[in-house]
Amino acid sequence: MTRLSRTESRDRTRRMLREAAMRAFARGGFAGASVESIAEAAGFSGGAFYANYRSKQDILVDIMRRLQTAESEQWQQVIGTDRSTDEIIDELAERAERFARRQDWLLTKVELDLRAARNEEFRREYDACRAELRQQALTMLEGLYTREGKRPPPNAPVLADAWLAFSTGIGLCYIAENDPASREVLRKTVFIPFLRGLLVQGDPPGPQQT
Repeated sequence: MTRLSRTESRDRTRRMLREAAMRAFARGGFAGASVESIAEAAGFSGGAFYANYRSKQDILVDIMRRLQTAESEQWQQVIGTDRSTDEIIDELAERAERFARRQDWLLTKVELDLRAARNEEFRREYDACRAELRQQALTMLEGLYTREGKRPPPNAPVLADAWLAFSTGIGLCYIAENDPASREVLRKTVFIPFLRGLLVQGDPPGPQQT
């Protein structure tokens, strides 16, 4: 068996801690998950946890940043394909639904937002993470507008925030609706029209684009 390098061993430890923390946060919320229980579930000591993360808040932010970055990369892959806008919107909706089926991911995101709303110190720390997420969503929207031959509207950053909030909300609906037929109705009558509504707000191309 190949021995892991120091960097590989550290990355593996952090990944296992994140996975254990995500399960713990989804199951019992932020308050219900202790550092000791997270470390034990991952197969490590509390010391190993603190060697990698400063606190539960620290690992919570790291989880969210990594999850959202992975989702954003998928958005960009879909938008960059050589397909019609309708097909791309359908694919984005399908991927969002698959993402929402990972309840541990979605519930961890909700825990993050709740923690930020209730704790001013954490909210300041979370602001940088939110700025990253907003920029990723804005980049996704800009890609869609470009495909339509439009320019992003002046309120595009607000629309990016709306996209993030709506994605979380529709994900919670997907969890509540265990019936696949009901989830299909949500996707076709709520989520896809929402995406199309964002595109409608794009500005006409500038003189240089005509």
